[in-house]
Amino acid sequence: MTAVLTACGGGGESTTATTSPGTSSPAPAAQMSIAGKAIDGYLVGAKICVDLNNNGVCDAGEPSTITGSDGSYTLALDGSTQGKKLLAVVTPATKDLSRPGYSFPAEFTLSSIISSGPTQHITPLTSLVAAQVDAGRRRTDANNAVVTLLGGSVNLNDDYIANGNGSAATLAASMVDKLSEFAKSGRVDQGTVDAVLNAIAAKGNVSGVTQADVDVQASLPKFAAVADPAGVLTSGLYAYDGIGYNSSTQAASFVRNRWSYANGGLASLQEKWNGSSWIAAAPGEFDQNYGEYVLKSDGTWSAFFSQAAQQTPDTVQKVEGNIITTVNNLTGITTTLEMRQADVSNVSFAQILKGWIDDATLGKLTGAFGAGASAYVVEATHASDEITLASFSACSSNAPLISEDGVSHCNYLGDPARQYTSVDQAIGMVIPAGGVNLHLLSNGLAELLNPDGSVALDSSKITWSKYPTNANVIVISVAASDIANLTFLFGDTVKEGSRIVIALHNGHLKRGDLSPANQSKKALLFAQSIFDQLFAELSKLVSLP
Repeated sequence: MTAVLTACGGGGESTTATTSPGTSSPAPAAQMSIAGKAIDGYLVGAKICVDLNNNGVCDAGEPSTITGSDGSYTLALDGSTQGKKLLAVVTPATKDLSRPGYSFPAEFTLSSIISSGPTQHITPLTSLVAAQVDAGRRRTDANNAVVTLLGGSVNLNDDYIANGNGSAATLAASMVDKLSEFAKSGRVDQGTVDAVLNAIAAKGNVSGVTQADVDVQASLPKFAAVADPAGVLTSGLYAYDGIGYNSSTQAASFVRNRWSYANGGLASLQEKWNGSSWIAAAPGEFDQNYGEYVLKSDGTWSAFFSQAAQQTPDTVQKVEGNIITTVNNLTGITTTLEMRQADVSNVSFAQILKGWIDDATLGKLTGAFGAGASAYVVEATHASDEITLASFSACSSNAPLISEDGVSHCNYLGDPARQYTSVDQAIGMVIPAGGVNLHLLSNGLAELLNPDGSVALDSSKITWSKYPTNANVIVISVAASDIANLTFLFGDTVKEGSRIVIALHNGHLKRGDLSPANQSKKALLFAQSIFDQLFAELSKLVSLP
């Protein structure tokens, strides 16, 4: 299911079922224990619970406990709670050890998304991440938003009090104080908590958040309901993918991705609109490469994977609550997919599609989803880095081709007739990269050069290193902000959170991409009938060339 991992109805909640592939009955849930602290400073006497029904409150029957004299707690749960929220209910009776003699002016709830680890702290910082995820944001982007607020790198799951991170403690306290400003009748309801936190993330600061900012966030759909992925994906869900161009004929078509779960496999396949109905697109029809090689976990290269081979469904290893774990049968790479659902009844199309389609189309989009409509967000994260070398079909007219595995392509650097023996032979090479050229220097340094040879980006801002499991793979490091104003052929790779690689493969130096293990990719999905509502409006606005 490479398309799911590299591309960027109905159904109810599932709270405890774990279904083994190929079966219809739940498998026993794995028991686990989690422990941690509730922190603004350390919070004593806060109620901790697992929000099994995703309603934002601690209900009777949900696993719960009270934090001790140092703000710590321990809870026994089962593995099906991964992806749900851990709540910390703070009341005026709760004590903050960082504020002696202080009483919270109102009750409010902090939260953290449960992961697979045994240590789970609950803080205003984890709450800010959880609120953004509920609003449909990628967890990676949500984490980055909090890191930006802190002005640098920080592990959001750390105990910032024990680590002496004063900036994190100050930010957390200011967020709690801001929440208190919006209390009514001695309480900040969970909807308001989320709206305030999302307003902080959107504004980029705490102090400037106003009632108007909170009202805007409160009006947005919340992807808080945990979907039953096996159930809703059995019938198929659809993601709009824009306009595709046939790589051979250059004919244009509307394109969508169909996600489906069947026979223990999860697949995402492209479909095209033929003017009257959706039909399956041919493998690679709207792609600019014939296939790819993937670096395996042992540091060796895989066999060539054609576009058709890449459409092989991933094997579903397990389904726990709203989380699917799959393994790619071609690469062995494991992926975790988390699904969330939102009720978008009578919500405008533009409101849901913000960030998913171009702003020009968004500005013209009118209309709204009908009653009973749901939208789903699926977030996929690899368990390990994925490094790929694609065989491109789009080549300049005068570029000689190389032939491998029955494919003639132009993914090579340097002399196509030369047999290279080390990636180090790329050092000193000036590599065409759009409006600028990439120049690898010695000692892990690089630079981008203008066509006249002048420096467009100096070596203080772009570097390289060898990949740990394969010394013939060079990984380029450059910040997206440093290339924002440059016409850099590989710029989109960087802006999407991936990294550029140069590798020795089959005697050729080639360009590739590294998708980091911690990089998540997200899709916005709809059931057939709901997708039809959306597409009817989009097709009126978007003209095929």
